[in-house]
Amino acid sequence: MEKDGTFTSTERRIQRLYQVLEPLEDCQPDWKIIQDLANQMGADWKYQHPSEVMDEIALLTPLFAGVNYKRLEGYKSLQWPVAVDGTKYRSRNSFRDIGWLAFL
Repeated sequence: MEKDGTFTSTERRIQRLYQVLEPLEDCQPDWKIIQDLANQMGADWKYQHPSEVMDEIALLTPLFAGVNYKRLEGYKSLQWPVAVDGTKYRSRNSFRDIGWLAFL
């Protein structure tokens, strides 16, 4: 209730989280803690909002391609693999497209 971001469940559902309470003093959201840790280990991460983290995940992870905060607005959810063109499903054979899930 104290953070803004996304959550991915074990059923492949991606949902937005909305902050409804102010965090306690000196508390930081998970993404900032991870960013600080990464930067202490030599990274140069400069995220300003969790939506930027989601954008990079979608850019680098084919299963999350097409996911962004705008598509998740209003308590909507998506299931990966996500169609990039805005349709509900990536393709009729989307599980074959994934590769490592082909055995299902």
